[in-house]
Amino acid sequence: MDSNNENRINDQLEDITSPNINSILNEISSEVEPTSNSDQNNNGSVPSTIFGSSRDQNLLKEHGDKKTQDKAGSGERKKSLRVTLLRVLQMGLGFSIVFSSFNSTQNLMTRIHGSYGYRSLALLYSVFGFSNLFIPPVVIKIGAKLSMVIGAIFYVLYIISNIWFVPFFYYLASGLLGLGASLLWSGNGAYIVQVSEKEQLGLVSGVFWGMFQCNQIFGNLLAAIIINAGKSNSVLFTILTCVGAFGWVFLLFLPNTKKIQKKNDNADFESEKAKIKNFENKKSSSTSEREIESEGEKEKEEEKEKEKEKKKRQVEVEEKRKETNKTKVKAKAKGDSQPKTKSKLKENLMMNFRLFTEKRMKYLILIQIFSGITQTIYFGVVPSKIEKKWLSYVMAVFGGIDVLGGIINGKLSDNIGKWPIIIAASFANIAGGVIILFASKKRIWLYFLGQAFFGYSDSGFNTQIYSILGLLFNNDEESAFAMFKLVQSLSTAAVFYYGNYLGLFQNICILWAFLLAGLVFLFYLDFKIEKIDQKKRKKYKSIQV
Repeated sequence: MDSNNENRINDQLEDITSPNINSILNEISSEVEPTSNSDQNNNGSVPSTIFGSSRDQNLLKEHGDKKTQDKAGSGERKKSLRVTLLRVLQMGLGFSIVFSSFNSTQNLMTRIHGSYGYRSLALLYSVFGFSNLFIPPVVIKIGAKLSMVIGAIFYVLYIISNIWFVPFFYYLASGLLGLGASLLWSGNGAYIVQVSEKEQLGLVSGVFWGMFQCNQIFGNLLAAIIINAGKSNSVLFTILTCVGAFGWVFLLFLPNTKKIQKKNDNADFESEKAKIKNFENKKSSSTSEREIESEGEKEKEEEKEKEKEKKKRQVEVEEKRKETNKTKVKAKAKGDSQPKTKSKLKENLMMNFRLFTEKRMKYLILIQIFSGITQTIYFGVVPSKIEKKWLSYVMAVFGGIDVLGGIINGKLSDNIGKWPIIIAASFANIAGGVIILFASKKRIWLYFLGQAFFGYSDSGFNTQIYSILGLLFNNDEESAFAMFKLVQSLSTAAVFYYGNYLGLFQNICILWAFLLAGLVFLFYLDFKIEKIDQKKRKKYKSIQV
C-alpha cells in the first residue's frame, strides 16, 4: 500500500516538474545561437567566443551602420552646402560688380553735384522705401532671380544719367532706381533664404555680404585711378556703366530657386526612404534581440514622423498648386482675371501691413532705422567732408574692412551666437563716430581710421539683421525683407533730406541715439519674446503672420 502510494506520488511529481524543466531548457537553448558546421573545429568543438556573443556582434554591426549613416548624412549636408555657396558666390560676384559702379557713383554724388546729389539720393531712397509695400507680390510671382535681373538694369540706367547731366532725367533715373532697388534687394533676401538651410543662414549671409562689399574696394580704387588720371566725369561714368552691365550678366545666369528647392526636396525624400529601408533590414536581422528591437522601434517612430511631415508638406504644396490652378481656370472661364489679381494684390498688401504690425517686427524697427541712418552717414555725410582726391581711397578702406568683417562675423555668429557680434559692431560704430569728429583736411588719416571702424560695424549689423529676419520670418521671407528695406530706405531718405542742413556732430548724435534704443528693443525681443539664435531657439507662441 505504501509502495503504491509512493509510486503514485513520484509519477505526479514527474508530471508536474517535467514541463517546467523542459520550458526552462528551451529558454536556455533559445538564448544560445546555433553554430554552423563551418564554425566548428575538426574535432566537433565550438570555437571560443573571441569576438563576443552574436548579440554583441549585432550591436557592433548596428553601431557601424549608424556611423556609416551619419557619415552619409554629413556628406549630403556638405554637398548641399557647397552647392548653396556656389550659387551665393555667383550672386555675390554679380552684386559686387554692379555695385562697384553704383557705389562709386553714389559716393561722388554729394561731392560732384552738391544739393542735386542730396535731393537725388533722397528721392531714390524714398521711392525705394514706399515701393517695398508693393514689391513682395511681384517677387513671389516672377521669382527671386528675375526680380534681381530686372532690378539691376535700373542701376545701370542711373549711372548712364550721370554721363550727360540733365536734372530732369537725373531725377527720373533716381525714381526708377528706387523701384529697381526694391526688386533687387527683396529678390536677394528671398534667394538667400530659399537656397539655404536655417543653420547655414549666418554663414551664407556672411559670405554674400563679404563678396558684395568687395565693390567698395575695387569700385573706389577704379574711380580713384580714373580721377587722378585727370579724366572727365563723363569718361568716368561711361567706364562705370560698362562695369555695371558686366555684373548684370552674372545675375542673368543664376539658376532659379524653385528648381534648386525641388532638387533638394527630392534628395531629402530619397534619403529618408533609404534610411527607412536600412532600418527595416536591421530589424529583420536582429528580431531575436529585445534591446535592439526597442531601440529600433524608437528610431522607426522618429523616421515615420519625419516621413509623415515630408508627405504633409508635399500634400500642402500640391493642394496650393491645385487651388491656384482652379482659380486661374475659373478666372479664365469667367473672363474676370483682373479683379482676381487685384484682390490678390490687396491680400498681399494686407499681409505686408500685418507683418509690419506684428509684435516681433515692431521690436526690430529701431535697429532697422539705425541701419538706414548709417547708410547716409557712411556714403553721404562723411564723404562730403573729404577731398575728392582722397575720397575713393578712404571708401576703399571702408569696403575692405566691411568685406573681412562680413566673412568673419557670418561664420562666428553660427558658432558663438549673434550678441557678441552685435555688441562688437556697436562699439566699433561709436569709436568710428568719435574719430571722424576729430578728422580734418590736415589729419586725413583719421578719416581712414574712422571709416575702417564704420566698415566693421556695417558688416556686423547687416549680416546679423539678415540672419535674424531669415530665422524669425522664414515662411514670409519676401515680405520680411521688403519691410526691412522699407524702414531702412525711408530712414536713409530722411537723413539725406535733413543731413545737408545739420552738422556732422548732430548727425552722429542722432545715429547713436537710434543705436542705443535699437539695442534695448532687440535685447527685449531676444530674452522675452523669441530667441534670435538657432541653437538657443525658443519659438514664438503667438499666431505667426
